[in-house]
Amino acid sequence: MTTVKGMLGGGGVIIDDAAAQAMLLGIKGRMLKAYPAYKVIAEQLRTMVIDTFKAEGARNGNPKWKPLKPNSIMKRLKRRKSFFSKKTGKLLSRGQKFLGSMKILQDRLKLIRSIKARSSRTWAQAGTNVSYGPAHQMGMSVNNLPARPFIDITQPDIDKAAATLKNYVIHGVAADTFTG
Repeated sequence: MTTVKGMLGGGGVIIDDAAAQAMLLGIKGRMLKAYPAYKVIAEQLRTMVIDTFKAEGARNGNPKWKPLKPNSIMKRLKRRKSFFSKKTGKLLSRGQKFLGSMKILQDRLKLIRSIKARSSRTWAQAGTNVSYGPAHQMGMSVNNLPARPFIDITQPDIDKAAATLKNYVIHGVAADTFTG
């Protein structure tokens, strides 16, 4: 807070802005060492990616990913021999139930479980180190694999991260408090 110290002989005033200077120094320090905020933002990003998996791409107005091809569905079913009758080879009711609950990019859960959050004092990220992740993210024309972008950061996501960083820099609070 800026305070007036008193009157000078010529009618002027002395303004003490020590509080404002201290506030600005705090902001500068938090800008240079924003690790607490970036740690929160990295976890926000990770959550956004997981939410994209759960929604099969349909998040923040984006369309769902392209459905699985019939041969992909059959491969999944055949790996689970207990879904078929040993006598007739027909699909059992548990196999039918599995068909109804089948999630894209989540058959073995390796990719979704590999999503990790990382951060430093100047950046935040969420991603995977699974070798086939980029092929699913961008698609592959060679294998006729459609792009299914699971790392899909939208404007609302950016707004949330920016609000978290702003809240930390201005107020010193590193928390996920964005509501709008």
